[in-house]
Amino acid sequence: MPGEVELSFVFYVSGHGLGHLTRCAEVARAVLGLNMGASRPRRRVTFVTNAANCEILGTRGVGSEGGICRVLQLSDDGVEVCVRDRQLDAGCIQRDAFSIDINETRDGAMAFHRDIEVLIEEEVEWLRGMRPDVVVSDVVGLAFPAARQAGVPTSVLMSNFSWGFIYRPFIREGEDDDAFRAVVRREEEMLGQADVFLRLEWCSQFEPRSLERR
Repeated sequence: MPGEVELSFVFYVSGHGLGHLTRCAEVARAVLGLNMGASRPRRRVTFVTNAANCEILGTRGVGSEGGICRVLQLSDDGVEVCVRDRQLDAGCIQRDAFSIDINETRDGAMAFHRDIEVLIEEEVEWLRGMRPDVVVSDVVGLAFPAARQAGVPTSVLMSNFSWGFIYRPFIREGEDDDAFRAVVRREEEMLGQADVFLRLEWCSQFEPRSLERR
């Protein structure tokens, strides 16, 4: 992206519902509003999500370039806020607001994970081009191996659950269910590559395995 930016943040946000985007938007607003001294370095925030909603982000669109919608933050001058429309987690398939279709969710997660290495490679290349200072994810697992491989200085997991935690009860015990077990294991392993874990209120009882706290 063109322009001199001193601090760059990328938020990977699950498209399952709008709650993830809503809270990431508030964190981003807090980051953008931080008093960082007289110099006030120019900051940029990019959201990577398939739940892009300009009303939630408090922005208005001003055009697009290279698959990224360039938008203006209405309350802060000199801040770039961008949205890249991309689905990077499988989430859950729901029959209604309260019921998960377990079979469809299992099938969707396994189909998504068949291509996950390709998706990670694509994100590594994109992140190397963006060169962000911080990657924050709620709760897109592949953001962490991608950030690590791309050499991003800091990656932050911010969530109250993981997809591995959600999927684990869907394992068919007593059956040959290795393919789905591998999905659950990989989801947990990816979160374990985060540098920092911010456990949110009302957090489900999950702990990313082998998380490296720095």
